Amino acid sequence: MFRTHLPDHMRPEPTPERVYAIIQYLLRKEHAKRDELYQWFCRPHPNEDMMDIFNPTIEVCKELGILREEESEMRILVSPEIIDTIDNFRYYTAQVVFKRPSGLFYNTTQAYMDKSSQVRHAVNLDEIYRLLRGYNSVTEHLTDNDIKGWRFWLAFLGLGYLSGSQQNIIIPNAYRRVRECFLRRRFTTDVLSIDDFLDVLDAECPELKITHNETTISSVLAIALISLEGIGAIELLSVPDAKKWVMTSDTMDGTRAVSHMKLAKDVIG
Repeated sequence: MFRTHLPDHMRPEPTPERVYAIIQYLLRKEHAKRDELYQWFCRPHPNEDMMDIFNPTIEVCKELGILREEESEMRILVSPEIIDTIDNFRYYTAQVVFKRPSGLFYNTTQAYMDKSSQVRHAVNLDEIYRLLRGYNSVTEHLTDNDIKGWRFWLAFLGLGYLSGSQQNIIIPNAYRRVRECFLRRRFTTDVLSIDDFLDVLDAECPELKITHNETTISSVLAIALISLEGIGAIELLSVPDAKKWVMTSDTMDGTRAVSHMKLAKDVIG
């Protein structure tokens, strides 16, 4: 799922919820034998063989640097406070996987960002797969099954929303990821230029660099900023004679030029 190199496979079985459940169990126990952990994992389905789900879930824990296994003994590798809540686990995971630019997950996400307007109109995962496969040399290796696993983590990390009865439609929107950047960064001024904001965003969320160029903010980031404005976290401003950034999105009527943002008190340190 999160390897730094190919080959890799983004299987649908190790969902964020399953990985987090394993983490919570080990945080309570401090360590556990693999068999013990498997028996606990199978409790909701005691008569079923869950190895095809359990083993990939353990592998994702290892790929994230969270878990170590020695002689079938499982132990947590990181400080508990880093992963003790679902929000902390989300932030930790993003910090790890988006610093692996050669990985399949990272490159699939880059393709998704670049093609977000087309993804928005895709009606199923097969269409999304055809849009993203072959975006670059890494995504040449993408399979339709990879998309099934990738979508759960994409949504969990705050870069889109899943829709449809089978969660097979993706609505591109980086709102949660950008909001977390605001909350973690704690800005010290109430008005910030878009240039300064993007410098911070690129450092905190490197996967979002692709969402803007010298003067344009593309759909997936523009929608996130508009969503933040909608809840009162920021106010987007157009200051006379200041450099303007043009926000574009097929969900907007036309475009919108902005130069600064005013931050609400709860996102200022």
